[in-house]
Amino acid sequence: MNSHTAQHDVLAELGDKVQAAVAQSVAAARADLSEYRELRPAWVAEHSEGGLANWIHDRVWSHLMHQLDGEPDVTVVDQEPTRSFRIGTRYLVRVKRHGPGDKISTYPTQTALQFYLQGVQTRFPGMDEIRLVAGYLWDPETRAVGDAVISMRDGLDNVVWSVVVDVDPGSGAVGIRPVPTEPTPPTLEFPDAGRVGEEE
Repeated sequence: MNSHTAQHDVLAELGDKVQAAVAQSVAAARADLSEYRELRPAWVAEHSEGGLANWIHDRVWSHLMHQLDGEPDVTVVDQEPTRSFRIGTRYLVRVKRHGPGDKISTYPTQTALQFYLQGVQTRFPGMDEIRLVAGYLWDPETRAVGDAVISMRDGLDNVVWSVVVDVDPGSGAVGIRPVPTEPTPPTLEFPDAGRVGEEE
């Protein structure tokens, strides 16, 4: 599989609305964490890593469900401990934080590990289900929510591709760029069309 072609094709099929929803949900959760730190700094400081990750996940998920509410092609599965959403018949997405090196953590149950494998047949012959991970970059040293990200894996630690996704506040256009391997100033390329802003 050509990973560059796969990335382009997958993101095109997801569409700007879904990509924008991921970006806006992460931005809103980042603002929630900032407000939480202002109101209850001691509580945030006392959070375990897992506890804070769960708190942020709940905020991202809540905002994402609000952003995607009413989208006809989106089906939500919210049955703890599994939360995912399906886009059309082909894409299944879970929300996870991405650590340094694009690492994600999960309880290594068979079901969880199978989620990250590609090539699962759908009900439609010749069409494989594609599993994606949407979420955010996490800085463990500063405990900060970074950029929104969408990644595709074939196995938990085998990243096929990963991109940062953002929305231009002026035009509403969605922009993507590779996940940085080291800290660099952010630069985004946005298309001319502002379809996301118009649809919202």
